Amino acid sequence: MDSTVQPQRITIEQIGFRYGLMLAGANIGFFLLMALFGLEDEIWLRFVNLVFIFLFAYRGMQYFKHHTQNHWTYLKGLGLGIFIVLVGAAVFAVFLGLYGLLNQQFVVSINEATNMSMNFNPVFIAFIAFVETMIYGFILVFAAMQRLKTTHMQDAVHI
Repeated sequence: MDSTVQPQRITIEQIGFRYGLMLAGANIGFFLLMALFGLEDEIWLRFVNLVFIFLFAYRGMQYFKHHTQNHWTYLKGLGLGIFIVLVGAAVFAVFLGLYGLLNQQFVVSINEATNMSMNFNPVFIAFIAFVETMIYGFILVFAAMQRLKTTHMQDAVHI
């Protein structure tokens, strides 16, 4: 009987879901904090979420790099970062859509704040939040990879 413990295999999906859910939790928590103070319709405050996006994408990619040194590549890092942002953006968008359905005053205040001829509904607000998070996420993941990437010589050692 073999009593050796097999090391747990770390996958991009595991880390992506873990850090993506943490990202969504931070975004939702910040949104609820804004709602508590009546600031959920202050559109400019959503840029604070950029800090969360960068932080959780960077930490997730850093964790993967540290625990899978022999399997770290630039493209795997980018894929992981984008997956983290995708999970976080999707969960936050679903939350925002449900919040808009439950709190119609939120939708009205967004429509008043944007001064556009068309009226937004909760689904469209959730879609915009998802797309916006993904766009910023792509940019921030690329920025994080500049810090985490290995040199060409280091990559050659792992081939």
